[in-house]
Amino acid sequence: MGPTGPTGPAVTAVSLSAQNDAGVVITLTTGGTPIPLRIWTYIVGFSANDDSTAFEIRDKGNYLVSYSIWIKEVLTGSSSAIFLNDGEVQTTRAAPDASDTLFVS
Repeated sequence: MGPTGPTGPAVTAVSLSAQNDAGVVITLTTGGTPIPLRIWTYIVGFSANDDSTAFEIRDKGNYLVSYSIWIKEVLTGSSSAIFLNDGEVQTTRAAPDASDTLFVS
């Protein structure tokens, strides 16, 4: 194995890391429940709405989006997803089975 080559250019200068660790009960409703992400550990190139349930990306581009949700109890038929322009991004849907306590996409 040869020496490490030079570092390439940064792919993007924007990123967002947000979470909700308030420890409060969030009551789920049929049709969806937005989860407020009020703690931003890093937010560059994004802006949040007043409730911190929707984020706007300022620049067009391709973005890697992932999430995880820890839950205490799985409700039958529950699932999670990310929405883009009011429509669900199907590839982000996660539906745990009865023994899971973590949604990951």
